[in-house]
Amino acid sequence: MRYLLNSILLVVTTVTFDNINANAAPLYKLPEQVMVTLSKNSINDEFANFIEKFSTDTAFQINSVKFPLKVTWYDQDQEKDKVTYKTRTDYKLLDLRNSTSKSQTDQMERKTTVDNNKSAKITMRGIDNGILVEYHFEKTKGKWFLILIKDNSM
Repeated sequence: MRYLLNSILLVVTTVTFDNINANAAPLYKLPEQVMVTLSKNSINDEFANFIEKFSTDTAFQINSVKFPLKVTWYDQDQEKDKVTYKTRTDYKLLDLRNSTSKSQTDQMERKTTVDNNKSAKITMRGIDNGILVEYHFEKTKGKWFLILIKDNSM
């Protein structure tokens, strides 16, 4: 009797899974794909929430910058790369949120790249105005920090 029940269960299970697999992707791949998608979205959402707070909360922004902050740019007059380090006292607050501009001279495109929830980069590219600035962030002990600004503007 036990043998008969196990055989029936095996046949029903095999037929059911064969029918499912014939009409859809294998079941064992679905959870992995869903987990990757959710994980990537949650990482991007977490960084987006960080940037919102970074851009609107002065104290939070100051505490989310690794000082001295390295700032690089190309000095066209001397035709070479320059580096400076900003301290808390000479640091100017940033608003890195998506924003719309009414002026032709300061229109910007913003691109955000988050890499494995460890590093991120916001690139601000001006539209027909020569501006190109990268803001580099790093996650340390579960917190995001601005670690570098690269000004590649012309």
